[in-house]
Amino acid sequence: MMSRMTGKKYFGKNSSPGNMFLASLFLHLMVIAAVFATVPGSSRQMTFGAPYSVALVGPDVLESGHQDVPEPKSLLQAGASTGPVILKRDIGASPSSFVMKKDDSGRPDIEKAIRAIQQKETATAQNKDSQAASTAQRAAAASPEYSSQLNEYSRLVWSKVKRNWSLPAALMPKKNVEAVIEVRIAQSGVVEHIGFEKRSGNSYFDESALRAVKKSTPFPPLGGWASGRFVEIGIRFHSAELR
Repeated sequence: MMSRMTGKKYFGKNSSPGNMFLASLFLHLMVIAAVFATVPGSSRQMTFGAPYSVALVGPDVLESGHQDVPEPKSLLQAGASTGPVILKRDIGASPSSFVMKKDDSGRPDIEKAIRAIQQKETATAQNKDSQAASTAQRAAAASPEYSSQLNEYSRLVWSKVKRNWSLPAALMPKKNVEAVIEVRIAQSGVVEHIGFEKRSGNSYFDESALRAVKKSTPFPPLGGWASGRFVEIGIRFHSAELR
């Protein structure tokens, strides 16, 4: 009986629509509050904020101020003064690395020095052989027999060269000219060296003389009269021989 009278007091004809709306809203809020109170974890999500904290340092650092927080630059500088720097200095200043560089740079110099010594010894041996041959030739040239044999051999060489020497009349120099070609002939008759001892001044004439010598090689072998391993002969070319 009391509950019905109470209901009439709030929901009867005498109550205004505004009062009814407020009463309904109050009841809904109570129901929602009861539901959230019974669901586990719902109140925690409603009351607490983000699951992490922005402050990453302790309370003592926060109370002392922002200037006490070590900056990244200072931390890097502190770390740079430790082990890595010492290791780099030890590696860069190690005596073994300098020894390796010296060895690497010294090897080419040693090889060059060895090659220079070998070349010098070879040149010295060749000079000794040439001097010995020249001495033998001079000693042999002092004898009349050697001179006679050499003159005879020179005439054989000249006769062979003259057969191969020619120059067109249009290229013949108007004045008489002369060229001398020096040849070094080995024991086998092979020519080891050909060079001008004297040029005529006419390039066509000089080229014809050089071509005749090259075309005539090899020459006859040397006989037993030549004590050295070669002889040197000067072949004289005169333009009067072709007129």
